[in-house]
Amino acid sequence: MHRFHGVCNIPYGTKGQLKYDSLVGHSELKMPESGFDLYEDIRQNGLKEHRPRQYAGEFKEEFELDLNFDIYEKIEIPDFKDGRRGRFIHDFNANKTGIIDLDGNRCFVMPLNRYQVLPPRSLFDLIKKMWEGYYEVDTEVVRETMRVITPPLSDMQGVGQYISRECMGMPTYKLQKVSRPIFKRSVTEDLPDNAKFAEFAGRNVVEFDIINFEELLSFEAGQTKRSDVVAPVVEGDSSTKAGQSQDEEVGKNRGE
Repeated sequence: MHRFHGVCNIPYGTKGQLKYDSLVGHSELKMPESGFDLYEDIRQNGLKEHRPRQYAGEFKEEFELDLNFDIYEKIEIPDFKDGRRGRFIHDFNANKTGIIDLDGNRCFVMPLNRYQVLPPRSLFDLIKKMWEGYYEVDTEVVRETMRVITPPLSDMQGVGQYISRECMGMPTYKLQKVSRPIFKRSVTEDLPDNAKFAEFAGRNVVEFDIINFEELLSFEAGQTKRSDVVAPVVEGDSSTKAGQSQDEEVGKNRGE
C-alpha cells in the first residue's frame, strides 16, 4: 500500500455508515461476504460506474491518503451545498492544514488539529470499518469560528511542501481561530454560505465559519483596483519638459 484514493458520501449532522457503493479505490476493500473485488472491477470497467450517489443530508468527499509515510492527506469537497467548495491539505510533518478555495482561487493555512484530523493510516482504517458496517461514526457538526489575517503570506516556507505546491500562484492567508468571539452568537449563525468550509477527517464534520470573509473580499477588490491604476503619460506635460530642459543644460555645462 502506498497511496489510497477514494470517494464517499458523508452523512451531514447525523450518525451514519458508509455503504459499499460509497467507497472506491483500493484492492483490500471487498464487499463483505461476497468477496467482490471492487478495485479490480473499477480497473476493468472504469470508475464512473462506482461514483457514489448523493442523497439529501449528505455531502461527497474525495480523498487521497499517503499510506506509505503517513504524513499527508488530501480531502476534497467538490460540492458542499451549505458552503464553499474546498480542498483540504493536511501535512503532518509541517503540522499545518491548508484549505484551497476552489471558487475563489485563494488559499488559507492554519495549525493542524490532530484531534479532529486523523493521520492517513488511522483514517484509512476507520473508513474500512465504516464501509464494512462495523463502525458507526458521529458526523454531527462541530463549528470553528475563524478570522482571516491580511495581507497574504509573503513567505511560504513555514507551511510545508504539500500546501506550498497546491497553493502555488494563489494568495495564501493565515486563518486564526477566534476562541472567544467578540460578535454575538447570532452573527456567526447567520453567516452567508460563501463564508463556510466543511470536511470530515475522522471525528465529526468540522465546519469552518470565517467571520470576516466580506472584509477579505473588500481587501482583494482594493488590491485589484490598485494594481489596475497606471500613471498616465501626457504628451507635452510641463514637468517632463522641465526635466528635459534641465538635462540639456547639464549637458551644455559638461561640453556635451
